[in-house]
Amino acid sequence: MYGDRANAKNSVLEVFRELDEDGSGTIGKDILEEFFRMAAASTDIDVLNEKINTLANPLTGGVDYTRFLDWLWFDGPLAARPSTIAAPVLAMALQNLLRVEPPAKNIDLLPTPAVKPVAVSGMSLLERRRKKMADAKNEAEKPILPSKWLTSDSSEPTVTGRSIAQQPILIDVAGTKESDYKEMVSKEPEGTRAVLQQMADMLSRDVFGLPFSVSIAIPHMQDTPLIGISDGFTELTGYSRDEIIGRNCRFLLEGVPPEMVQDQTRQESRRYCRAAHLRGLTTMSHTFLIQRNARKNGDLFWNLFMLAFVPAPGESKGKANYIVGLQLDLGPGLDLQPGNDIASVIEPHRKNLEIVEHLMFGQRMHRELEADTGGISEHFEKLGEHLADDVSQWIAKAEESSAAYQQYGSLPFAVWPATSKYATLNGGCTLLRLEADEAPSGGLAMSIFPVRKTRKGFTFKLQVDDLCGFERDVAKGGWLPSLGFTELSPWDVDGRGGLPCKMEMLPQGVWMRGDGHVFVQSQDLSGAADGVSAGCAEAAFPHVLNIEDNIEFVWGSGGLELAVNGETLYRLKNSVIPKPSKKPMYALVDCCYAACKTTLVV
Repeated sequence: MYGDRANAKNSVLEVFRELDEDGSGTIGKDILEEFFRMAAASTDIDVLNEKINTLANPLTGGVDYTRFLDWLWFDGPLAARPSTIAAPVLAMALQNLLRVEPPAKNIDLLPTPAVKPVAVSGMSLLERRRKKMADAKNEAEKPILPSKWLTSDSSEPTVTGRSIAQQPILIDVAGTKESDYKEMVSKEPEGTRAVLQQMADMLSRDVFGLPFSVSIAIPHMQDTPLIGISDGFTELTGYSRDEIIGRNCRFLLEGVPPEMVQDQTRQESRRYCRAAHLRGLTTMSHTFLIQRNARKNGDLFWNLFMLAFVPAPGESKGKANYIVGLQLDLGPGLDLQPGNDIASVIEPHRKNLEIVEHLMFGQRMHRELEADTGGISEHFEKLGEHLADDVSQWIAKAEESSAAYQQYGSLPFAVWPATSKYATLNGGCTLLRLEADEAPSGGLAMSIFPVRKTRKGFTFKLQVDDLCGFERDVAKGGWLPSLGFTELSPWDVDGRGGLPCKMEMLPQGVWMRGDGHVFVQSQDLSGAADGVSAGCAEAAFPHVLNIEDNIEFVWGSGGLELAVNGETLYRLKNSVIPKPSKKPMYALVDCCYAACKTTLVV
């Protein structure tokens, strides 16, 4: 029996070696995933991913298929299956994988009953792989064409002549549709230079002389072209300004092997730039991403980069925005210095962003920046705080417009980038989670103004504007947005560094999670621990969350009450839940799970 399994495994090993044309001993995860689904007759991809993480080769980006097959046959899903049953499944799996007739040479599978041919349209993985390699070879042999502006990013010639891995299909931000975005400026030869020059003229030249790596792009033009880079960028990448101004930053992928390119990173960066062109965009969090890039000379390095949305000033505000990118070289092997973690590594990005935002539109430093980062940081401490996140400035502006918000019938949010991936729209009243299709949370916010106080107690309302793919049915475990109250003002919270990663950690308040579970945090623990659990309210009736649901949250002497469209869904009262104090209260919102877009209403 064991010998039969070994023979079958070796037969598959031959096929995998044929797919492994570069002889690295590894193949892509997509091939293993397709084979696993068919051969193991399993959809439990978590099992596969767990194993792949231990067998991945960081140098090739592929997976050691020999060790994978050993696991699959002798320790994994096929180990418990009789070999006589596994054999026909295996035969079909290989035919589906290759989608070609069985090879002329004898691949000695176990004796199997005849299986019907599987008709599958399209090319096999092997054919697709060969075609990709041939296309890459042809691309690399193309001459470098004269520089000119083209409307199609796929036809734009590369700088070095090396090819770029095909980019994934853009998945739009959940909660948005095409009409939510402003019209894009086409990247046509006639008008491109004029638009780029106009946007560049608004910037201070001091930015371009910075010693650390900075790039500035405009998201309202097709393909998000660069309009400026710093001296530090040219030193990091080896590219000159003349070579890359007007191009999308994907030139940093020229020559990076496709299997080493992080498609998820490309997807997130494209979505971030697209979100920067939303109608009514007020604020947007910055984001940190990592990608394997290549310098002009072909050397590979890991790039930890930060993207930040910066609106244009003055008359152009609301009409044109900038995307600031800051790049950090983590070396060819992603090796952090002893004692460092990712959090400590990204801190220089935050400081550098403050400097860039201070300089972008003409606010010049009183002396030249020193070349070393210590000198920059020392000088910048004198310039003030909150320039990067800009939350305190936003709170001040919103407070000045209190009457206008009341007239409009909605209230603005305060959100901190450290704990949320978000965009606020419509004067800051609408909160949009930027990664709602990937993460259940990421939209932690609070009201800038105190909530109303009625006979029932403190109260506020939230409207659900859009939904994403998480469960919506409360009876099946679906969550509503999580809501709460706090005595802390936005100024107090900003002084603490922003909202914590979980609302249960915010002191001086109460909080009802979207599943009805209530927490109380009366003591000031400086966000060091979760609040005290006050129990869990049971849903009073079946409810499936819908767009335009109106949710009202009340905290009074009768405990906590959450109503949907006028009907009380959750109510909880016990001795753990205190009566609210006479101090002003502020609304807390976690736009989580199925709710991806919400508005705070009067």
